[in-house]
Amino acid sequence: MNWLKRRTVLAVILFCLVTCSLPDIEIGLASESEQIANPNFVLHVPNYYDDGNDHDYGILVTTDEYYAEDIWIVRCEHQTEKGLLDQFTYGILPEGCTTSVEPQALEIGKRYEIFVYIDCMDGYAHVFIDERGYLQIVEEGVTND
Repeated sequence: MNWLKRRTVLAVILFCLVTCSLPDIEIGLASESEQIANPNFVLHVPNYYDDGNDHDYGILVTTDEYYAEDIWIVRCEHQTEKGLLDQFTYGILPEGCTTSVEPQALEIGKRYEIFVYIDCMDGYAHVFIDERGYLQIVEEGVTND
């Protein structure tokens, strides 16, 4: 590789590291009494990220199994009017968004993975639905992609 190509490649890598190494999203339950029918989730996003610019975001809910099955996929592009997504209800499509997989019924005794991204930030949480139909966060974290 010549000098100019190396410099360009390094600039692209540096740009990606700087723009995509933002603090990640934390996902939680809106209350301790969230139940199987349309549970509410809250997102904790760094305050400085709500800059009034357009943002793309998405929600992916899968079964938490070796061969995970997508049970709800939401995509929202160029959202600014309502600010950043800070909460959502499972199965209810946020305004201005589209779905490529319609929400399926959640089941008692199963674990699910909730994955949310806003531009370069992302986060996930694992939830379990107990025998009474209440949701519990059993693990949360951030991806290292």
